[in-house]
Order: sequence, then structure tokens, then C-alpha cells
Amino acid sequence: MIKKRFSALCGALLLFCTNVHAQNETLTVDMSDPIGPVTHAASGALYGITERLPTDINGDVAPLHPRMYTQPARSGPGYQQPIGAAIPVAKRLANTTAEVTVRLADVLPGWPYQWSGWSHWSARVRSVIADKRASGVNNYYGYEIFNEPNITWDDDVNGNFKSSLWKPTYDLIRSQDPGERIIGPSAAWYHASYIQAFLEYCVANNCLPDVISWHELGGSGNITANIADYRARERALGISPRPISINEYSHDTHKYEGAPGVSVPFIAKFERNRVESANISWWFTNLPGRLGSLLTANNQRGGGWWLYKWYGDMTGNMLNVTPPRQNGDGLDGFANLDTQSGSASICLGGNFTGTANVVFNNIPASFGDTVDVKVEYVAWANKDTPVAGPVTAMQSVETVFNGSLTVPVDVFNPFYGYRVTINGQGFGSEGSSAQVELESLSSQERFAPFSVLSDAGAQYIVWPNNGDQFLNTASDDASGQVLIPFSLSQSTAVQLQIRANLPNANDDSFYFKLDDGNWTIQNNKQTSGWNTLTLATFEHLAAGNHTLRIERREDGAKLDFITLLTAAGDIDINSSGSDSGDRCNGVNVYPNWTASDWPGSGYNHANAGDQMVYQNTLYQANWYTNSVPGSDASWSLIGDCD
Repeated sequence: MIKKRFSALCGALLLFCTNVHAQNETLTVDMSDPIGPVTHAASGALYGITERLPTDINGDVAPLHPRMYTQPARSGPGYQQPIGAAIPVAKRLANTTAEVTVRLADVLPGWPYQWSGWSHWSARVRSVIADKRASGVNNYYGYEIFNEPNITWDDDVNGNFKSSLWKPTYDLIRSQDPGERIIGPSAAWYHASYIQAFLEYCVANNCLPDVISWHELGGSGNITANIADYRARERALGISPRPISINEYSHDTHKYEGAPGVSVPFIAKFERNRVESANISWWFTNLPGRLGSLLTANNQRGGGWWLYKWYGDMTGNMLNVTPPRQNGDGLDGFANLDTQSGSASICLGGNFTGTANVVFNNIPASFGDTVDVKVEYVAWANKDTPVAGPVTAMQSVETVFNGSLTVPVDVFNPFYGYRVTINGQGFGSEGSSAQVELESLSSQERFAPFSVLSDAGAQYIVWPNNGDQFLNTASDDASGQVLIPFSLSQSTAVQLQIRANLPNANDDSFYFKLDDGNWTIQNNKQTSGWNTLTLATFEHLAAGNHTLRIERREDGAKLDFITLLTAAGDIDINSSGSDSGDRCNGVNVYPNWTASDWPGSGYNHANAGDQMVYQNTLYQANWYTNSVPGSDASWSLIGDCD
């Protein structure tokens, strides 16, 4: 039966089924190379929610930990969509992780949209903004000004899109809802020359969107190349990096919408390229509210739902996964590591059949020499066939050699999704762990000359590299050190790990010590980018309070966070003893922004990792934002200044 169905599918889509003979390929997961926190960026859908579907938000939506859904600004007679308006949907989703994009173009009727002039348009947009601001919820992702303007807007009939619609609507939103993000151009595909002209106009006319968007509706094959091309154009124009939203994605054979094996390469490439949000498409226009065909026509869970549930289960950090090919729709995967729980997983699939050798490298020492391994798959026949759940294909205990493990996975159907989960059995498996971001200790009195810098939005500490500086002797009284007090519930061993970037022999060392012990030099171990190093295991530590110190030695050694793992019992990080009132010293106070869109322009936003003070409270930006600190999900609360 599998062979007959597979052959029929190949007949329908030769492009997706070119690899019908068994192959042997490798996916490599570097567990020391996190690419960013888990955000479930690609878990949303276009018109995936309506006013009444799915009926069980807590059971069918919340477990996916969705990032964002794109919904029509209005729905009903006289509008483009009959149901699914953004504001009531946002209220339904208020207790989930999801935000809602307000698609303003859908205030117009017809397809392509029927333009009735600026007066009609601006009145409807003003009405939407007023209702959104009065809605009582704040889980909005932003306003998408228009949809697929490169095919739905006629410059000859309606006037130039950029000057007749984009710029005046941009200015209207800024005047009526200044803290909300603006999304665009939402091109129907990555049309390079169209986007280039759009960016040039926006730079010249001060109307750059906060989030750049386009659609990927022809498969996953060109995503990596398209994002690279966009980033190059952005740099050439001097534009600060914008978050990217692929607010519609699908294979060009629409009946495969939501198929696990088709979705995996999309998600993998979105994660690898750090796309901020992405929405599964909606080709079956009589069936909105099905999460992009993750639910069947009868609102039952399909195979795709279970893949996105695996995705939603991911916690901790996403990891760097190296596929056989960066472009194309072949074998690919996306992976996570949660050091707190001592577990990691990878979801894999694509246009591939055969053996996928999943190689886990740099497995944390805390996992121990043996790990529990589980291989599962989830079936898919078509979008309207319910699936009861995943099937376990293999479960075993495996030995880790030199920090590596290879798990072969039998990928016998390219439309299925597959998952490998590994759980540590070793150090820390009966204990607990705690993690401390070293930049959070910057208010300690001996912190300087350490500085807090950012790399791809993630902060770290470093003694700035000013020419082979070197601290010859460590001292409890020296400057350039941080203290991490912690307490243990019982006598136990404690392992110390650190995430660091030690680029060369002149920038690879620092000191550390525990309690009244001797200072230890960490030296002569360079890393390729960011890696997690196991520095020491402190045996037979007594229950009670302890203090770890880390001190500068060579400039240029970049230190991100430390992890402490116990062999047994609980560990708690104590107060650093610093004056929390100092944490806001020198931090910009809203609306004194920290960043500008391009050189020479005014400061008008904060980038990921930037901190700002508002109403005597310290906030940190999660991504590019120009909203009021603390007003929406683009900010994280750090704490009171007093």
C-alpha cells in the first residue's frame, strides 16, 4: 500500500519525488552551537483561526506554542474574507503564546483587491486601528499594510503603490498607533527587483517597515538563497537588520499543505536563517480555522499537527543543523537542546527516502556516557486523514564516544515526519542545574573593565580587545571579575560549564575559582565560534552557600553564560549582592532610542538585546522594536531600577 500510494503521489508531483531510490545521507547536529532561543518561529498559519475554530484552543492550539497567525483586519460582507477577523481572534488567543498580524488589505473586497480610493481606505484603516487599540488585549504582532502588491495592485489604474498607498498608510499608522510594528511589503514571492525598489523608496522617504515580509509558495528550495540575497541588499543600503516574516509558505502542489515531510525543510531553513515568524499557507479557502491543514476538514488532528506538536515541545535553544544541501527540498532537520532538562531532539524529513544518519556532536558532558535514544515517526496520507499520534520506531540506551553519537533513521516515506530524542543519563540526571547570564552581573562593583557587547542579538561579557592585554596574576581584589553565589540543598558534586567564544591563542584565557580554593587558569583551548566548555567538577561540596568567581586574563575572550549542574539535590542561584539601583545607570530612558535605521538618520528604535528604562523600570528588547518598553512581547522585563 505504501508503494502504491507513493507512486501515485510521485505521479502528481514528480519534482517532490525525484529521490525514489534508497539513499544514505547525514544530518549533523552541533550541540555546542546554539543559534538562538526556541521561539517556534514557523508555527503559525494564514487564517488558521476563526471566531469559532478550532473549537478547543487549549487542546489544539496552545500545545503548538504558536508564534503568530495572520488574520484579516475585518471579515464579513463587503470585506475580502467572510470570517476570521483579527481582533476577535486575538481575544481567543490571549492565553496562548500566539500573536496576531492584522492584514489591512482585507478591508477591501474581491480578488484582486478592489481599490476604491484613499478616502475609503483610510477611513477603514482608522476604524481598524481604533478598534484594535480598544480591544483590551495586546497580543498583536503588527499591521501588514498590503498583501501581494506586486500582483494585486495596478499602478496604472490606482497610482504608484509606494507613494499612493504604502507611504500615506505608514504615516497614518505611525500617527494613530505609534508603538505598533508595520509589516511589508508582503510580496507574492521573493521578487528581488521589486523588493530592491521598495527598499530604496522606503529609505528615501523614511517609511521602512519594522518587519520585512514576503511569501514562499513555490516550495522550500530557494529560501536560504532568498534570505541571503535580501540581507545583502539590506547591508548595501545601510539598513539595520529587519526581522523577517514569511507570512505565507507552502509547496506549489497545494494538496501537500501540512504534510510533515514537506514542512520539515521549510521549518529547518526558517530556523537556520533566524526568520522571526512564518505562516503555513491556506489554499483550501472553504476551510479556514484548520491551522493551515494541520487539522482535517472535520477538525481532527492530522499528521501535520503532530509534527508541529513536536516543534512546540522544543525548549531551550535551537541548534545548528548541517543538512546534505543548504538549498533544495531534500533531507533537512531542526533541533533543540535544553540543558536544564538534559534533553535534545531533532525533527527531520524532506524529499528523501533511505537512511538518514543523524550525528550528534559535542554532546554536553552533563548527559553522561550513556543516553536514552528514541526514534519516532508520524504518518500522513492526505490533509483530511486524521492521525492518532506518533509511532515509536526504536528505543534504546546508547553509548557516547568522544562527545558524539550517530543514530540511523529509516526514512521510508518522504511525506512522513521523523523525530530523534536523546536524554542524558549521566552527570546531573538525578540532580538539578542553574544557569547565569554573565552580563546580568554588570552592576557588580568589580565588573569593569569587562564590558557587555552583543553578537546577533545575544549579549556577553568581554575585556575589550585593545592589543594583547594580559592579567598576569589573579586576585580576589582585582577588577574585571564577577561573583556567582549559589547554595546547595545537600552535599554533592557540582560541574561547571561555560558558553564562550575563544577565537585565538591570544584571546582564549580567563581565571576561575570556587570559595577559598586556588585560582584556576582556563587557557590554550580555542573555539570555532560559540561553544560550551566543561571547566571543572567540584567534588564533595558541602550543603549551604558557595561562591564562584570568574576573572579576566586575556582581552578578547568572550563569555556568555555559566551552567552549574549537581550530581544530586537542588541548586539555587543567590542574589549577587549588587545594588539593583545601579543596573539602570547609563541606560537610555524612553523615548531616547538606542539605534537608528541607517547611518545619519535619527535614533528611532531598539535592536535585540538593547536595554531601556521606562517609568523607572528596566526592559530589554527581544527583537527590533519601536514600541513603548513593556507594552508588548517585543520587550522582556529585567526589573525595577530602585
